[in-house]
Amino acid sequence: MERRFRKPEAQEVGRMFTFLLGRPVQVTKGSRIKTGVRDLWTVGVFTTKEDAVVGVCATDLPMAVHAGAALSLFPPHKAKACIARKAIDRPIWENTLEVYNVASRFFHDMHEGMIQVGDSYQKGDDVPLEVKQFMRRSTQRVDLRVQITGYGGGSLALIG
Repeated sequence: MERRFRKPEAQEVGRMFTFLLGRPVQVTKGSRIKTGVRDLWTVGVFTTKEDAVVGVCATDLPMAVHAGAALSLFPPHKAKACIARKAIDRPIWENTLEVYNVASRFFHDMHEGMIQVGDSYQKGDDVPLEVKQFMRRSTQRVDLRVQITGYGGGSLALIG
């Protein structure tokens, strides 16, 4: 029996981020994240233990950097510097991957086994065609605007 992705409400995602980051996080409905060739975006791909793709968390660069920096209390100016350079420092990216891991909870109802981040991509240019196709074909998605107190905002999409 195939299960469907249960799209979380903005408030539910906001509570998850507030708890995870230990600071107030506002989450509202947003526009579709831009994933064009010139856009700066990142992806965490959620898979089963059999490596079947069941979901994707896509963020714009500011969201990835702000969430990763806030997780370990990196100074906000370090996050701003990454965004200005259009590149994520390794320790901040590792924290972003932890944020993706926690976001996997929104996909657990889709499969009886464990769901985890399989692959991840710091640059949208590196995202394989099959992942981009999964993102385009999916009718189950929620696009959100996230504002992390003390850091900044960005866009996030949960796609199942």
